[in-house]
Amino acid sequence: MVLNDIVAIGNSHSGVAMDTSNDAWTVVGSRFESNSSYGLWSRSMDAVFEGNTFVGNGEGLHSAGVRTRIVGNEAFANNSWGFSVGGSGGVANRVLVEDNVAVGNRHGIALSGNAVLGSGNRTWSNNFNGLGVYDAAVAQWNDVWNNGHGVDASNATVRENVVYGNRGDGIGQWSSRIESNRVYDNAGIGINGVYGW
Repeated sequence: MVLNDIVAIGNSHSGVAMDTSNDAWTVVGSRFESNSSYGLWSRSMDAVFEGNTFVGNGEGLHSAGVRTRIVGNEAFANNSWGFSVGGSGGVANRVLVEDNVAVGNRHGIALSGNAVLGSGNRTWSNNFNGLGVYDAAVAQWNDVWNNGHGVDASNATVRENVVYGNRGDGIGQWSSRIESNRVYDNAGIGINGVYGW
């Protein structure tokens, strides 16, 4: 299934929803706005979500399918996470979250599970966490600035990110691997090992 250049606005639940029985969806160049629950909700495996915009939804993009690619999307002013992405099964089931932008949401981007790699994303001016990294997910080469807090990490890997100018702590971590990050000019603690903001 391919959805190209669609507009889904003002629906009482989700703009588009797909479950595990509908795999290998591609959604490109589309806009999801002011949907009460999710702009796009997916458990589809082998999906591609590229070049879409999520504005003012309950949550922008929620994806929990393995071997999914989420690339070059934008999320603005969503009431929860701009992007919330999960996946398990390790590298063989890699979920790639790359080159996305999250601005002005309640939270920016959430990565959860040992299949999930978030790379090259930019997240700023979100009310609370700019980037959340959980349950063996990996975040690398992301830029995180001017959020309520920068990166929230639990049992995850956070490496080679730039985290600066956040209004609270730069990186808050619990049982995580934090390596080769640049963390500076944050209003709170640069790297906080006392979990919980």
